[in-house]
Amino acid sequence: MVRKDVRSKQKRNNDALPVEYGDVMYKYPISIVTCAYNEEKTIGGLISRIRKALHDVKHEIIVVDDASTDKTHDIAKKCADRVIRTAHVGQTNCLWKGIREAKYPTVVTMDADLEHLPEDIPRLLAKLGTHDYVCGSRTSLPRLSERLSGVLLGRLLGVRDTFTNLRAFNGNVKRYFISKGHLTANTYGLEFQIRAKKGGFRVAEIPIKAIRRKDSRIGNSFRTELKLLRAMVAGIFLLLNPLA
Repeated sequence: MVRKDVRSKQKRNNDALPVEYGDVMYKYPISIVTCAYNEEKTIGGLISRIRKALHDVKHEIIVVDDASTDKTHDIAKKCADRVIRTAHVGQTNCLWKGIREAKYPTVVTMDADLEHLPEDIPRLLAKLGTHDYVCGSRTSLPRLSERLSGVLLGRLLGVRDTFTNLRAFNGNVKRYFISKGHLTANTYGLEFQIRAKKGGFRVAEIPIKAIRRKDSRIGNSFRTELKLLRAMVAGIFLLLNPLA
């Protein structure tokens, strides 16, 4: 635990206290980035739970509003530290926008629909003590395309859930991501895993139980399977391209 004299000094400095997660004390400020599209039912609760999970960690919450047509923007403005409004460019592009705008080196990304639990963020941060890039992998992959990608790419990338968007990474990874740019296609999270692998970073994963929604943004139809398969093919080309 934090010694009393250290705790008092940090309070005098008006700084956030480090918090122990397992056997790792995470003391660096964090930028949380989420992309929201018509998430008026969940965005307020998401932000509240993030604040609670990181109550002793200095952080900012960035909501990238992907041209929502409901009250998502208004609710986020009241709760988040920053809200960035974009044209309807898709989740991957929104996350890239938020990462570039993040003011802290350490970044956490997650979905805005509460499929990802904010309470899992401390578990990601604990792994950052020994790794550069940590993602949350669902223990059950509901779609055939997700399972196929896990088989074809999972071992190469070091993660089972190749399409996850729950991740934490340090400043070295952030700078590398920004220097490389990103694909214009929506890769549904796969691109981040591939970039981390190609950059030679220390990659780890933690098991998570995602709360699957019936009205998921990406959908659950055959068309969704095709979208993910196209993203997988784009990811394979990215992985094999030595210049990318």
